Amino acid sequence: MASKVIAVRGEPIVDEQLNAGEAVTPGHLIDISSGAWIKHAGAGLNASPTFALERDEQGSEITVAYASGDRLKAGFFRPGDVVNALVASGQTLAVGAWLESAGDGTLRAIAEDAATDDDQRNAIVARSKEAVTATALTRHKVWIV
Repeated sequence: MASKVIAVRGEPIVDEQLNAGEAVTPGHLIDISSGAWIKHAGAGLNASPTFALERDEQGSEITVAYASGDRLKAGFFRPGDVVNALVASGQTLAVGAWLESAGDGTLRAIAEDAATDDDQRNAIVARSKEAVTATALTRHKVWIV
């Protein structure tokens, strides 16, 4: 059964002080740029486990995106929390796969190579909670690490 919330398990610290700097969908990994929330734009770069949350208090579901300029509800998650995140098309993830930013607000399996292993350890955001083969933008439950 599909989850209808982004925070599946755990209580994130919620922040509603900044606006969206672009269109952002609940479940996107987000970051701050020029004083606004944007989709995390650095593929494989360091990222905090911060995700856009749905506006449930306004009756909005997780499919309702924020427009640029909307007040965004951000959730700061802790290790062990479960998040209903977004994974890009083309990802095949096994249970327990290590995940990092894909550079567009979605998550992807870490790209391993000897030259960047130290950097990638800092870029890991989550682990895959279930197996998935994404043929389109897909909601995917992940454990925050």
